Amino acid sequence: MPYEIKTLERYRVDRADGMTALGPEKLIILVLKPNGGAEYAVAISKMDAMLISLQLSSAASEVQAEQA
Repeated sequence: MPYEIKTLERYRVDRADGMTALGPEKLIILVLKPNGGAEYAVAISKMDAMLISLQLSSAASEVQAEQA
């Protein structure tokens, strides 16, 4: 399914109490605001947040290495 890619205007990382399949858990809320678009929030588990951070770091390192 094709989707439109927009550039990021700003982001925010919040925390909130929530429920998961395993019960109550502190969730990470990632709030994204694309240029020309509405702000939206996604709740993610701490494990997903760690995995996403590793993938973002790896992608940033790859792009940095390509530019060198």
